[in-house]
Amino acid sequence: MADWVTPKTDWTENDYFNLDPDYNRIKGDIQWIKDFSAKMYDDFPMLSMGDFTIDGFPADTFLNNIVDNVKKLENNLFKPPQDQDMSRYVGGSPGWDFRQLNIIESNILRLHDAMVGQWNLLPTMAFSMGTGVDEF
Repeated sequence: MADWVTPKTDWTENDYFNLDPDYNRIKGDIQWIKDFSAKMYDDFPMLSMGDFTIDGFPADTFLNNIVDNVKKLENNLFKPPQDQDMSRYVGGSPGWDFRQLNIIESNILRLHDAMVGQWNLLPTMAFSMGTGVDEF
């Protein structure tokens, strides 16, 4: 399972979005939620989130697969009521701005917290291995 990395939810207009660490953090966190949810939910398909370089940067696939995968998580697992609508990339337009990055990463953080909260509320059965008696 991918490592969880706390999302950046305080983007400002002066911040720059980088493939590493920003894209890799977002991609890894989406994968973490997907992997963790498999403990409680049936499997469902996700879109590919590849390893891109600046030379092979497919803007529409790159940006839209992130947004679409967060939506897939929300639709198949749980959509926290505070989640905000995320914008898909339209060819020829600017990519995400700091507002969209805050929305995307805040939605991811709420999904994470919801999945961990659900896991922590699952009932467990207390039992001990053995009879508790010293003689056989």
